[in-house]
Amino acid sequence: MVNIFKFNFTAPIHIGTVKSEMDSSDAILHSDSLYAAMVHAWVRLGGATSDIADEQGNPKGFTLSSLFPYFRKKEGGDILFFPLPKGVKLNSGVDRKKAEKIKFIDLPNFKQLQQAGFLNIAASAMHNRFLTAEEKFNSRFMEAQVYPRVQVPRIGGEDALPYYLERIFFSKGSGFHCLVHFTDESVKPKILAALRYLGDEGLGTDRHVGNGHYELEVDENDYSGLFEGGHGYKVNLSMFCPGTQEELVSMLKPACAYAQPVKRGGWLSRDGYLSYRKGTVYMFREGGIFYYEKNTGGKTVDLRPPKEIANIGEPVWRCGKSLFVPIARNTN
Repeated sequence: MVNIFKFNFTAPIHIGTVKSEMDSSDAILHSDSLYAAMVHAWVRLGGATSDIADEQGNPKGFTLSSLFPYFRKKEGGDILFFPLPKGVKLNSGVDRKKAEKIKFIDLPNFKQLQQAGFLNIAASAMHNRFLTAEEKFNSRFMEAQVYPRVQVPRIGGEDALPYYLERIFFSKGSGFHCLVHFTDESVKPKILAALRYLGDEGLGTDRHVGNGHYELEVDENDYSGLFEGGHGYKVNLSMFCPGTQEELVSMLKPACAYAQPVKRGGWLSRDGYLSYRKGTVYMFREGGIFYYEKNTGGKTVDLRPPKEIANIGEPVWRCGKSLFVPIARNTN
């Protein structure tokens, strides 16, 4: 069973990208961050980590995608967007530079891309970063605004520094969505409980000043059709950390395409260790194209600092397990 969860944001959200003078917000909330927040929320609710994660830190009975934007039309109905896979052709024939700005495509175009491997698009369907033929789409449903802030050092003795923070505002009813692939339906109530708790606590950074609050909606329709098809090439819809070097080598064929892997880490969020950094791991961003036979894959990594730096008893998991959906690919 594959459901879609919708995060209807009632407050702005900031998703850190760790810039120096201006902390701009990402347009995707990555799956590894959502996994970590869910586990923390479940424990805060009195549950055990083992209820939703196995001994290696992998999610137990489910896999989820990263969070992508969706737009709610005034007359009802949502336009779901997915990342434009790397290396695909958008044949506009009108404005090549405008087509190069596209980062997200709606569900009908994504399904067509899965079947054909390319898209023929009209100029009227291009709306800045978004591609959709919906006539009543408003590309300003997701806008960023920059605010000045002051950084208080985690370590005493240093001066406070001014910086600028970018927050994303959504129009009413709009927000992010993700795919959740369940292999064990019994875990679903636990996931929902954790996510609803996070709706009150907030997602992203700067939650302590009211950012990141949302209302959770569940689309109970089965979206398993997105995973059907005989193509060997797949698109990762989550942050992906290959299990082994040999596995990665087997996934890289001439027709593959992907962005440079990114470093994942950050500060510890556990009480008593807030001034310590986690370890780091490199992962592939969403929207890469790999040769892969499975619909889910990847590993979770323990990012605990060395004991001589911070003696933390429990693992600090960073989940690199990803959802993969098929896509046609021209291998000639």
